[in-house]
Amino acid sequence: MTMLRDPFKMFRPLEVDDEFFGQLKYIKLPQGYISYWEATRLFSPMARKIELFVDAPAPERPPSELQREFFLTVEQHYSRILVEVEAVLRPHFEEWARKPLSGPFSAEFTLTSFSIPNVAIEEAHWDMCFESTTESNHLFMVEMRGTHSTGVSIIG
Repeated sequence: MTMLRDPFKMFRPLEVDDEFFGQLKYIKLPQGYISYWEATRLFSPMARKIELFVDAPAPERPPSELQREFFLTVEQHYSRILVEVEAVLRPHFEEWARKPLSGPFSAEFTLTSFSIPNVAIEEAHWDMCFESTTESNHLFMVEMRGTHSTGVSIIG
């Protein structure tokens, strides 16, 4: 009966409420890729909500305790992580834009999202995305290994 009332329900992504991450939407990827959960959560160092892309520990399984700890570690060490990010992103941006940043890094870039793998942060390969004040048509994705920045990609 339920399927007859809402025949498109089977095509909608799975959504669940998680006590820590809030409303989660499951994004199923083809075999060979890691499916993930999308969430929006308050990130206390910025006092605003950001997007999170949380690797599914197994098909349709909600985030693990390890992933909650990962998020909390990023929050706790954000100022130190941001120093690492700036060391890689600033010169990359200045070369790409062909001009130096005119103000502080934090005035130019705002964190919009980050990924959360299902491993401890020390072992993690993950990324953080930043919006630019002066280059609003682009996202700047910083690749991370643990709490160290390893590279930058420009999206858009």
